[in-house]
Amino acid sequence: MDSTKRFSLERKGIQGNREYFVIASAEGNQAHTAELSIYEPGTFTGGSRLLGGHRVKIVGPAREFLIGYFLADGHILGWHWGDTWFVLRSHTPGDARKRLLSIAGQIGGTGGSPYRVPFSVGYRPAGFSPSHALHLYSEGGAETLGMTKGAVGEEAQLSFTVKRLLGKDNAHMRQSLGKPDSTAHGREVWFTKMPSAAEIVVRTGDCFAHIIVRDVALIPRAEQEKLVNGFILGNCGDTTNWAYPFAGLS
Repeated sequence: MDSTKRFSLERKGIQGNREYFVIASAEGNQAHTAELSIYEPGTFTGGSRLLGGHRVKIVGPAREFLIGYFLADGHILGWHWGDTWFVLRSHTPGDARKRLLSIAGQIGGTGGSPYRVPFSVGYRPAGFSPSHALHLYSEGGAETLGMTKGAVGEEAQLSFTVKRLLGKDNAHMRQSLGKPDSTAHGREVWFTKMPSAAEIVVRTGDCFAHIIVRDVALIPRAEQEKLVNGFILGNCGDTTNWAYPFAGLS
């Protein structure tokens, strides 16, 4: 997606069967927000409802066009590429048709690139499943993966957040953490225990990972060490070797 002209990306992520993008735009002094969902092929259940909506033409960035469908209130625009559905929802009151068509035109037909992160989680505590992945543009490109022992959508009980820190920010973070508890395998590791939670920091080069355990009764220290041993932190500055965040986790 071209986010340089008429709108900007606030965050992106994965939840359940969809990849999503939160998009901000402005007209005069009024700010607008919309959310694009790209569903895994064959998993979107609202296609029939959208196909019954108002039919429109979406003109893409290369002047190609697709057929899209507005629902009656004009706040939801959907289109599909094969059996992959793209659904764009406006979160701003008022007539959103023109704005959504403009955003859809800049997206084009085949949508965003696959979501990737600079780390992989090699060990999953028993009963835990991935709940979401998120890229926070407002946090300087922080990548987050959440896991929960329960229904998807609940607050993550285990989270992995990775951020790149350069220069003075890198030095300040290392100084604030103090002496690492481990320096094995070319990386530094810090364990911090709180009354009922724990935070583990892993550093490789300018890449810092914060592993948050919200309940140490669910993930005690022995399990935390297994998490660290299985956790692989890559190069935050080189996206060519980044991996899909849920690879090997189901």
